[in-house]
Amino acid sequence: MANKSQEILDRAGPGKLQNPLAYINDYNDEMSIAQVVRFFEKQDIHITKTMIQNYVKMGLLPPPKNKRYYVKAHFILITILMQIKDILPLDAMTEIFRPLWEEHSDNLKYIYDAFLRMQEDACNEAAKTVPAVVNAAEDENSQCFAVIVLLGFLSRILAAKKTAVSAMEILKQI
Repeated sequence: MANKSQEILDRAGPGKLQNPLAYINDYNDEMSIAQVVRFFEKQDIHITKTMIQNYVKMGLLPPPKNKRYYVKAHFILITILMQIKDILPLDAMTEIFRPLWEEHSDNLKYIYDAFLRMQEDACNEAAKTVPAVVNAAEDENSQCFAVIVLLGFLSRILAAKKTAVSAMEILKQI
């Protein structure tokens, strides 16, 4: 069992977290949509011009500067968006992102840094639970083992998602 726990940690552990914006200062302050797509491709993040344009239309991203240029605020928002888009529905994400860029644009770097710290903490916490989840599986040689391990992690994701949705509902009332 210990080998399987270590294999899971090696593949998905906290050391695998990457900061796609680590090199953002190496780029111009204003970039075209094609440059934005290329920037994220270099970070192994798949985003297309159409996706960016749709995110702007939906209110997930602010309109480009002078209707053409994307700035660091766009990169921060896209980075967060691409990491949570599979967790929350787009309408819920709009409720989060629109106030970010409308009311807190001066604090986006601070918010992004906090997001990275929380993500790292969550990964570290998840890493602590790997042995318990793996040990919950009775027979490591069976197909059942993989299903039990997967369900263990999915149950934690579901709990976190429910908590996030509840928090969003409460925050709307403030």
